[in-house]
Amino acid sequence: HSIMKRAELYHYTVFTAVTFRSAKTEQLYLNMLEKNKLAGIISLYPVAEVQKMNLLSKQAPVISVGDKPSACRFDSVELDSVKPGYLMGNHLISLGHSHISYVSTPISKKEIGRLHRLEGVKNSFRDHGYPTEQIEVLHQTQPAFEQYPAESAEYQNAYDLTCRALERRTRSTAFIGNNDTAAFGIMAALADQG
Repeated sequence: HSIMKRAELYHYTVFTAVTFRSAKTEQLYLNMLEKNKLAGIISLYPVAEVQKMNLLSKQAPVISVGDKPSACRFDSVELDSVKPGYLMGNHLISLGHSHISYVSTPISKKEIGRLHRLEGVKNSFRDHGYPTEQIEVLHQTQPAFEQYPAESAEYQNAYDLTCRALERRTRSTAFIGNNDTAAFGIMAALADQG
Protein backbone atom coordinates (compact mmCIF):
# COMPACT_ATOMS: atom_id res chain seq x y z
CA HIS A 1 0.00 0.00 0.00
CA SER A 2 2.78 2.42 0.97
CA ILE A 3 4.71 1.65 -2.19
CA MET A 4 1.66 2.40 -4.34
CA LYS A 5 0.88 5.66 -2.54
CA ARG A 6 4.47 6.86 -2.89
CA ALA A 7 4.61 5.89 -6.57
CA GLU A 8 1.44 7.90 -7.27
CA LEU A 9 3.16 11.04 -6.01
CA TYR A 10 5.71 10.69 -8.82
CA HIS A 11 3.15 9.61 -11.45
CA TYR A 12 4.29 5.99 -11.63
CA THR A 13 2.02 3.02 -12.13
CA VAL A 14 2.53 0.01 -9.91
CA PHE A 15 2.11 -3.46 -11.33
CA THR A 16 1.66 -6.05 -8.58
CA ALA A 17 2.55 -9.66 -9.32
CA VAL A 18 1.58 -12.26 -6.73
CA THR A 19 3.58 -15.47 -7.21
CA PHE A 20 2.40 -17.50 -4.21
CA ARG A 21 6.11 -18.40 -3.91
CA SER A 22 5.99 -20.34 -7.17
CA ALA A 23 9.27 -20.19 -9.11
CA LYS A 24 7.36 -20.96 -12.32
CA THR A 25 4.98 -18.04 -11.80
CA GLU A 26 7.88 -15.79 -10.85
CA GLN A 27 9.69 -16.74 -14.06
CA LEU A 28 6.56 -15.91 -16.10
CA TYR A 29 6.33 -12.41 -14.58
CA LEU A 30 10.05 -11.74 -14.91
CA ASN A 31 9.92 -12.68 -18.60
CA MET A 32 7.00 -10.28 -19.05
CA LEU A 33 8.74 -7.49 -17.17
CA GLU A 34 11.94 -7.94 -19.17
CA LYS A 35 10.11 -6.84 -22.32
CA ASN A 36 8.78 -3.60 -20.81
CA LYS A 37 10.36 -0.30 -19.96
CA LEU A 38 10.50 -0.33 -16.18
CA ALA A 39 11.29 2.38 -13.68
CA GLY A 40 12.23 -0.31 -11.17
CA ILE A 41 11.32 -3.57 -9.45
CA ILE A 42 10.62 -4.09 -5.75
CA SER A 43 10.50 -7.70 -4.55
CA LEU A 44 8.88 -8.27 -1.17
CA TYR A 45 9.94 -11.90 -0.96
CA PRO A 46 13.28 -13.63 -1.64
CA VAL A 47 13.32 -14.34 -5.35
CA ALA A 48 13.84 -17.84 -6.72
CA GLU A 49 15.11 -16.59 -10.06
CA VAL A 50 18.09 -14.69 -8.68
CA GLN A 51 20.12 -14.81 -11.91
CA LYS A 52 17.19 -13.45 -13.93
CA MET A 53 16.70 -10.66 -11.41
CA ASN A 54 20.45 -9.91 -11.54
CA LEU A 55 20.09 -9.43 -15.32
CA LEU A 56 17.01 -7.22 -14.92
CA SER A 57 18.92 -5.08 -12.43
CA LYS A 58 21.14 -4.00 -15.35
CA GLN A 59 18.02 -2.60 -17.09
CA ALA A 60 16.36 -0.91 -14.14
CA PRO A 61 16.86 -0.49 -10.39
CA VAL A 62 15.90 -3.62 -8.45
CA ILE A 63 15.48 -3.91 -4.70
CA SER A 64 14.60 -6.88 -2.58
CA VAL A 65 13.03 -6.53 0.85
CA GLY A 66 13.62 -9.55 3.07
CA ASP A 67 16.27 -12.18 3.61
CA LYS A 68 18.86 -11.72 0.87
CA PRO A 69 19.87 -14.65 -1.36
CA SER A 70 23.65 -15.07 -1.40
CA ALA A 71 23.90 -14.82 -5.23
CA CYS A 72 21.95 -11.53 -5.24
CA ARG A 73 23.77 -8.71 -7.09
CA PHE A 74 21.09 -6.07 -6.65
CA ASP A 75 20.19 -3.79 -3.75
CA SER A 76 18.23 -5.03 -0.79
CA VAL A 77 16.74 -4.06 2.51
CA GLU A 78 17.94 -7.14 4.29
CA LEU A 79 16.28 -8.77 7.28
CA ASP A 80 18.16 -10.80 9.86
CA SER A 81 15.90 -13.77 10.53
CA VAL A 82 18.60 -15.60 12.52
CA LYS A 83 18.30 -13.09 15.37
CA PRO A 84 14.55 -13.50 16.03
CA GLY A 85 15.00 -17.29 15.90
CA TYR A 86 17.76 -16.97 18.48
CA LEU A 87 15.58 -14.75 20.67
CA MET A 88 12.67 -17.21 20.45
CA GLY A 89 14.97 -20.09 21.43
CA ASN A 90 16.38 -18.13 24.38
CA HIS A 91 12.90 -17.17 25.55
CA LEU A 92 11.61 -20.74 25.46
CA ILE A 93 14.71 -22.07 27.21
CA SER A 94 14.30 -19.38 29.91
CA LEU A 95 10.77 -20.71 30.47
CA GLY A 96 12.16 -24.23 31.01
CA HIS A 97 11.48 -25.74 27.58
CA SER A 98 14.16 -28.08 26.28
CA HIS A 99 12.15 -29.90 23.60
CA ILE A 100 10.36 -27.78 21.01
CA SER A 101 8.70 -28.16 17.64
CA TYR A 102 9.44 -25.72 14.82
CA VAL A 103 6.34 -25.74 12.62
CA SER A 104 6.77 -24.54 9.06
CA THR A 105 5.41 -24.59 5.57
CA PRO A 106 7.63 -26.58 3.16
CA ILE A 107 11.29 -25.83 3.72
CA SER A 108 13.55 -25.39 0.74
CA LYS A 109 16.74 -23.48 -0.06
CA LYS A 110 14.57 -20.64 -1.40
CA GLU A 111 12.84 -20.19 1.95
CA ILE A 112 15.74 -18.26 3.41
CA GLY A 113 13.77 -16.65 6.26
CA ARG A 114 12.43 -19.97 7.51
CA LEU A 115 15.87 -21.54 7.37
CA HIS A 116 17.48 -18.57 9.12
CA ARG A 117 14.89 -18.53 11.93
CA LEU A 118 15.44 -22.26 12.45
CA GLU A 119 19.21 -21.66 12.43
CA GLY A 120 18.75 -19.02 15.15
CA VAL A 121 16.75 -21.42 17.33
CA LYS A 122 19.43 -24.09 16.86
CA ASN A 123 22.19 -21.59 17.75
CA SER A 124 20.33 -20.74 20.95
CA PHE A 125 20.04 -24.41 21.88
CA ARG A 126 23.75 -24.96 21.22
CA ASP A 127 24.71 -21.92 23.30
CA HIS A 128 22.67 -23.32 26.21
CA GLY A 129 24.19 -26.80 25.88
CA TYR A 130 21.10 -28.50 24.46
CA PRO A 131 21.41 -30.84 21.46
CA THR A 132 19.68 -29.50 18.37
CA GLU A 133 18.05 -32.92 17.97
CA GLN A 134 15.64 -31.73 20.67
CA ILE A 135 14.19 -29.35 18.08
CA GLU A 136 11.61 -31.23 16.05
CA VAL A 137 11.11 -29.68 12.60
CA LEU A 138 7.56 -30.22 11.34
CA HIS A 139 6.74 -29.37 7.74
CA GLN A 140 4.77 -30.70 4.79
CA THR A 141 6.04 -31.65 1.38
CA GLN A 142 5.31 -29.06 -1.31
CA PRO A 143 2.65 -31.24 -3.03
CA ALA A 144 0.85 -31.83 0.30
CA PHE A 145 1.00 -28.12 1.14
CA GLU A 146 -0.45 -27.17 -2.25
CA GLN A 147 -3.61 -29.14 -1.43
CA TYR A 148 -4.65 -26.43 1.02
CA PRO A 149 -6.64 -23.40 -0.20
CA ALA A 150 -4.15 -20.57 -0.79
CA GLU A 151 -5.94 -18.14 1.53
CA SER A 152 -5.62 -20.44 4.56
CA ALA A 153 -2.70 -22.72 3.64
CA GLU A 154 -0.19 -21.53 6.25
CA TYR A 155 -2.74 -21.58 9.06
CA GLN A 156 -4.14 -25.00 8.13
CA ASN A 157 -0.68 -26.48 7.60
CA ALA A 158 0.41 -25.45 11.11
CA TYR A 159 -2.89 -26.62 12.60
CA ASP A 160 -2.62 -30.07 11.01
CA LEU A 161 1.07 -30.55 11.85
CA THR A 162 0.49 -29.55 15.47
CA CYS A 163 -2.49 -31.91 15.81
CA ARG A 164 -0.41 -34.77 14.42
CA ALA A 165 2.46 -34.02 16.81
CA LEU A 166 0.07 -33.97 19.77
CA GLU A 167 -1.65 -37.18 18.66
CA ARG A 168 1.68 -39.02 18.59
CA ARG A 169 2.55 -37.55 21.98
CA THR A 170 5.48 -35.38 21.01
CA ARG A 171 8.07 -34.61 23.69
CA SER A 172 7.85 -30.95 22.71
CA THR A 173 6.50 -28.64 25.38
CA ALA A 174 6.57 -25.58 23.13
CA PHE A 175 5.90 -24.82 19.47
CA ILE A 176 7.33 -22.13 17.20
CA GLY A 177 5.51 -21.14 14.02
CA ASN A 178 7.52 -19.97 11.03
CA ASN A 179 5.31 -16.86 10.92
CA ASP A 180 2.30 -15.28 12.63
CA THR A 181 -0.27 -17.15 10.54
CA ALA A 182 1.37 -20.46 11.46
CA ALA A 183 1.37 -19.39 15.11
CA PHE A 184 -2.40 -18.87 14.97
CA GLY A 185 -2.80 -22.37 13.51
CA ILE A 186 -0.65 -23.81 16.30
CA MET A 187 -2.63 -22.00 18.99
CA ALA A 188 -5.94 -23.22 17.53
CA ALA A 189 -4.69 -26.81 17.43
CA LEU A 190 -3.46 -26.62 21.01
CA ALA A 191 -6.82 -25.21 22.15
CA ASP A 192 -8.81 -27.81 20.17
CA GLN A 193 -6.67 -30.67 21.53
CA GLY A 194 -7.03 -29.45 25.08
